[in-house]
Amino acid sequence: MPVIGLVLGLVAGGGLVLLLDPGTDPPQPKPTAGQSALPAPAPASAPLSPGLEPPAQGEWPAQWVRFAATDRILTLNGLDGLAFPVKVPPTWQCRSVERAAGLSRHQCGAPAGSEAELGGELVVRDCPAPCDGPRQTAMRTGEEAWGLQWVRSGPTSAYAETSSLTVDGAQRYGLVVVAYWRSGSGDIDRQLVLRMTAPVGGANQLRRVANYLRDVLIF
Repeated sequence: MPVIGLVLGLVAGGGLVLLLDPGTDPPQPKPTAGQSALPAPAPASAPLSPGLEPPAQGEWPAQWVRFAATDRILTLNGLDGLAFPVKVPPTWQCRSVERAAGLSRHQCGAPAGSEAELGGELVVRDCPAPCDGPRQTAMRTGEEAWGLQWVRSGPTSAYAETSSLTVDGAQRYGLVVVAYWRSGSGDIDRQLVLRMTAPVGGANQLRRVANYLRDVLIF
């Protein structure tokens, strides 16, 4: 079963749930003068196992590996919603699976037919003004995180990871990162969600991608 064609929703200690691609949300009307912007496009349904709030105090894991100069890397240009190249392991593929006003969703990971099921979602959403702490928290609570405790890794980011997901009797690694950044020179206005799973031995592939995104977006 190729990972790239679906999102793996995994409940820690439980089984595999397939979260099928949701339909396209209708465009949100633009606010008139004096009104607050409407909430950004959200997941089509409530998460089965959202992350535990509030995030525990922490920091970005210094031990997570990064892409090295000697690594083979695939550079993806022109991904919808991302105005910068995305670097991933050389065997990965990314494809757009949903576009809506203020929303771009991609499936990334090992291609169909690969021995290892590895990959998941890369999502970009608008974060309407004011994209402050309460707004960021509200958007984060709508994300599937396998019931794990969020860890605050910076002023505008949180992550959760585990090596104890169980799928068909096999142990798997899961990583989800939610972060906010400035798409221009103004205020913070975008949300990034990286939610992926891998065999436990493939954890560093996901960590390299997460580190790359953090270095580019400075969250």
